[in-house]
Amino acid sequence: MAYWFFFSYAHADYNDYLGTFYRDLEGEVRQLTGDPLAGIGFLDRKDIEHGATWDATLERGLKNCKVFVPLYSPSYFRALYCGKEFAVFRERLHDFLLRSGAAVADSLILPVLWNPEDNVLPRIPPSINKIQYKHGGYPAPYLTAGVSQMVKLGVAPNTKYYNEYWDFVREFAKTIVMTVDKLVLPPHTTTLTPLADVQGPFPTVNTAGESGPRYVQFIFVAGNQSELQAAQRKDLKFYGQQGGSDWQPYLDKYKGTATALAIEAIEAVSKDLRFEPVALSKGIVEQVRLAASQDKIVVVMIDTWTLQDPKYSQWMAPLDTYSSVNCITLITWNEDDQEATLVKGQLEDAVKAAFTTKVEQSPSNFLHNKIKSYDTFKIELIKALGQAQADIVAGAVIKRELPLASVTSSNAEFGTKPSF
Repeated sequence: MAYWFFFSYAHADYNDYLGTFYRDLEGEVRQLTGDPLAGIGFLDRKDIEHGATWDATLERGLKNCKVFVPLYSPSYFRALYCGKEFAVFRERLHDFLLRSGAAVADSLILPVLWNPEDNVLPRIPPSINKIQYKHGGYPAPYLTAGVSQMVKLGVAPNTKYYNEYWDFVREFAKTIVMTVDKLVLPPHTTTLTPLADVQGPFPTVNTAGESGPRYVQFIFVAGNQSELQAAQRKDLKFYGQQGGSDWQPYLDKYKGTATALAIEAIEAVSKDLRFEPVALSKGIVEQVRLAASQDKIVVVMIDTWTLQDPKYSQWMAPLDTYSSVNCITLITWNEDDQEATLVKGQLEDAVKAAFTTKVEQSPSNFLHNKIKSYDTFKIELIKALGQAQADIVAGAVIKRELPLASVTSSNAEFGTKPSF
């Protein structure tokens, strides 16, 4: 089956808003073409990052799509397998153009700014930075807010970006159809290059000789708007409909989500670190233990207002008496939030109730009163991540040396044992 477009995105970016944008775009292209919905867009929800071969469904999409639509974000350019998807389609396109005697071009690659241009532009690799991501008369928020914010604030009538969002979706759907009308790319008939052999255009992490954790999991403890309203929060602008990663803790200073904040922080620590979102569950200690067994750092990023909801405070309670060098617990404060300033004592009480032991002992990986703003958030989290890396590496060295010390001690003892 031929698809009008292949939707390429970082799994770290996937949420309901991304799904909504995909379905809206798919619907608009269907309206323009009259084709069955099943042949419009290709979106794969399988994680292939630990596989050695292409998933059969994913391979079918890459071999049969007419246009490639990558969602540009900081996460996208850190996702190794997004780069592989990009490289496979680009090779398919260039090979066809060369065989046709046409000039090599990237005309069937139509990027979308999922995040604001200012966040994305510095991260576009030089090998693909000539590919145009402004394909038509798109509304101004496309560049300044990115599609992620346009869909978030524009899915319902009378919301901030409703008209701009739908203007963009319709215009981009037209761009897809007009692009295909100009150049029809036939299906790829041979087997794709093996997944492990595909060299993507994005910088790759060289792990040779490196030690220490390479993944940082983030668990975002933030309720949705309905939950915060029930917790007597009046200013709900910081929260989304889904809760968790669509939370914007420093909206007045930083328009990005908690996910974007997290990615910025880990990139500042090391380009070798990779962001990995994890959904919050009741068994948070089990989540942290599993991450520790996989040599991963976990950052539990908590909204103070959300702790007033008994459900969330109960979920956090087991973390109070659990300690691990791989786990950073981070309580976010926002000194620009006037409502929080008025009830600061009440919010502090909620933190103390959930983390009685940690507040009293104040371990270095429990940040409950240092983060007061967007700027201090980055400073303190970067320091904590660096310390966690160092502690984990030091622990690994001790574990390696202990067996050696044991053997040495045993041998020495054997050598001095009197013979009879």
